Amino acid sequence: MPYRHYQLTYSISPKNAQCQAEAQKARRAIKESSQFTNVDHLETVVVGELYLARDSQYGQKREAQEDIENFITGILNDAEVFKYVHVHCSLMVDGLGEHLQFTVKDDS
Repeated sequence: MPYRHYQLTYSISPKNAQCQAEAQKARRAIKESSQFTNVDHLETVVVGELYLARDSQYGQKREAQEDIENFITGILNDAEVFKYVHVHCSLMVDGLGEHLQFTVKDDS
């Protein structure tokens, strides 16, 4: 079963108090992205399907996290706000057990 459904909840924080406008722009960019399907009435919850090719459950969990991190990084780079925010994530993937919790941020 290479395709798995997922649910992602996220929260966007500015890196500092001067980055509030960029954080708002990041929220809009993710909400309006075609990478994710929004959930009605839940502002920071998205759902979709991931193609996970790795063999082990551990490998698929890592692959799912990497895919979501890459989606978010791309969206925020396109919006020119990636270096100004942190995106805190909780990801549930069908059949892969407990949720993954991670933060997507620019480490440079």
